[in-house]
Amino acid sequence: GSISYPLLPMGLIEKIYSLFTNPNLMSFLRKIVIRLILPIWWKIFKNAPAIALNKFAITEVDSAWQSLYALEAAQDPEIKAKLFRHAYEEIAHGELFNDIAQKVSPTLLPRLSPERDPLLKTSDSKGFTQFYADEYIGEQRIQIEFETYYNAVPLKPVQEVFGKVKKDEKGHAIYTSRMLDKLVNSEPLKRKYQILRARGKYLHQSWLRVSKVLGEINSDILLKIVYFAVGFLLKPSCQQALHKNQEKSISNTTQLKTG
Repeated sequence: GSISYPLLPMGLIEKIYSLFTNPNLMSFLRKIVIRLILPIWWKIFKNAPAIALNKFAITEVDSAWQSLYALEAAQDPEIKAKLFRHAYEEIAHGELFNDIAQKVSPTLLPRLSPERDPLLKTSDSKGFTQFYADEYIGEQRIQIEFETYYNAVPLKPVQEVFGKVKKDEKGHAIYTSRMLDKLVNSEPLKRKYQILRARGKYLHQSWLRVSKVLGEINSDILLKIVYFAVGFLLKPSCQQALHKNQEKSISNTTQLKTG
């Protein structure tokens, strides 16, 4: 199917594209936070390494599922072969993370299976173009994430796993970029539009996750404020009731003794 694109000035698209698709700019703050906090966090909380590694295992297995889902709809033999290989490598990554999580964790963590939403929405050319744009941005993001963890983790065996996986993810980013090029016929404007769309999608999802966390924090703070406020207001009446009960108990005890 044909793909329609908005009629925006090329210069404007270039500026928007450079602003929202620079992975170094978008991940700079996160890199600093991870490298400063992660070593301390993992030393204080013994289960923290396993929890983080478990989440990475889930991410990798989900990526494999996305490729296998797309493989069923693909007609091009080259796309089918590349999707199969990608899925195989992502499953292998998931197993690496699961294995190392079990080695560093004092307790065995459950393997979670989150709900999945397929990236491939339609099996036509437009669907696969959007799929590979989403995959390319996702591979870029996870490659940077693995590189950051590789430089931050204090455990040598864990660092070795990140070192192995980040090399494969670099290859995945190259593969998805080339497939995107093929599907847009190497037209720069079409490619940039798709990358900009995919980047905006990921930014929106990130914002929703942050909003959810902030909402949970705000709810927790609000409940504590209500708890302490109600406790403060009820304190005099509770003390009065307690005092009366104590007096009544003393009175009953005295009557029993005199009786």
